[in-house]
Amino acid sequence: LAGTRYCEDIKKCSEYLIKNSILYLEPENNNEFDKNAIKVMFIYDNKKYHIGYVPRYYSSELLKELNKNIKYSLVISSINFDLKFHDEDVTAIVKLIFE
Repeated sequence: LAGTRYCEDIKKCSEYLIKNSILYLEPENNNEFDKNAIKVMFIYDNKKYHIGYVPRYYSSELLKELNKNIKYSLVISSINFDLKFHDEDVTAIVKLIFE
């Protein structure tokens, strides 16, 4: 994930985020810095939390696939909140499922 240091929600739900937690993608069409921005969301207790972004170098191609309503799975592959560089707090793996 990118941009985790800018997301207050990641601090709110960090105690609930664990390896293999399921995440969701949400295009952010009104992002003034990146027209292809995709938010990474976590749902806990029926509340959505914005915990970061898809890195910019992946977002353009991934957005094309999301716009096709392709099925995907997204899970946390590693998590570590003890790092100095907070953009590396959470690593996730996206699997696109082609039918």
